Amino acid sequence: MRMNAVWAPAMEPVRGRAVAPVAWTLAWTNAPARARRTVAAVTWPLWVAVVVVLGGFVHHERTVVARLTRRNPWPSVGMFARGVGVAVLVGAALGTAAGQASFAPTVASVGVAVVVLGWFAAAVLILAFAAARTWTAVARAQRAALRAASREQRRADVARFRAADWTVDSVASRGRDGALALVARHVGDVVAPHETVGTVAATTRHAAVYRRFGLEPLPSRPLVLVGSAPAR
Repeated sequence: MRMNAVWAPAMEPVRGRAVAPVAWTLAWTNAPARARRTVAAVTWPLWVAVVVVLGGFVHHERTVVARLTRRNPWPSVGMFARGVGVAVLVGAALGTAAGQASFAPTVASVGVAVVVLGWFAAAVLILAFAAARTWTAVARAQRAALRAASREQRRADVARFRAADWTVDSVASRGRDGALALVARHVGDVVAPHETVGTVAATTRHAAVYRRFGLEPLPSRPLVLVGSAPAR
């Protein structure tokens, strides 16, 4: 995964002011091309919550984004703590708004509540549909290989992916060439020599690109790739 191209600058963790534009990159990349701006605008607040709660996101100039996490309990603990914090803040804000509306219910306050709830439902449905569409495409692309593999091979592939030391996901780029090269260099800089990295490619084209950076597809799941970081 380590790149020899010295021009590729390092990526940095997402913090503070970078959260909003990084969330926009994720929203923009995951929106359908035909209605990209509208869908990205609707789902952007939820992507802000995803970036804050999940953690592990890195970026380059806020337009190339990836999530690199180590396979151990600590990221899950941090994610749970951040999720509780966000839930408390959102609950407090909604409770305050509901309390004010109960004292003086008006057409305007009811209208605002309907708009907010409608937006939230639409954003969740859009993200759920996008996730389902991606995983359906992945499953369809791997169906033939999965059927051809033996039960032992399928079990071995699942075990190999689960045993990976690191996971790369949520790779997104907003109009920049060489985005995967930036991500690959960052992974090579962070991951210790001979530690393993696992990822799931969205398409066969992405899988072919990942192979250039040292990841190898699993025999029964060609869009699931695992590889070792090279010695520095």
